[in-house]
Amino acid sequence: MIGLIAGCSDSKSSSKESSTAAPSAETNLHDAALKAYWATMRGDYETDWNLISARCRAKLVNNDFKSFATQMQQAYAERAPQLVKMGDPKITVTVEGTTGKVTTDAPDGKSQKEAVNWALIDGQWVNDNC
Repeated sequence: MIGLIAGCSDSKSSSKESSTAAPSAETNLHDAALKAYWATMRGDYETDWNLISARCRAKLVNNDFKSFATQMQQAYAERAPQLVKMGDPKITVTVEGTTGKVTTDAPDGKSQKEAVNWALIDGQWVNDNC
């Protein structure tokens, strides 16, 4: 559909108009996944929590933020400082409608290799891997 719309655009439109086009779903998902990654690495578990679907939050530690934050802190306490120094991970995304898959390859090479499910809910990409 996007290809059809782009193919029918007025050839007189300026390059300024083209450069201000809305980001693609893939770009938005990539940005959300990167935001979640950095929230985890920096210990900003509230942001992490808000980037998880309500459905998954209900399943995580009985929907208790403090328990979630404690688990995240324990899981990443040793690794996070090194990863922060190493920079951005390689994030690969695929999108089909309102669902997406994200693979994050941390710079230390110790990432899970399975794709994580994300969903576009109310205009926001959220981790829906539960």
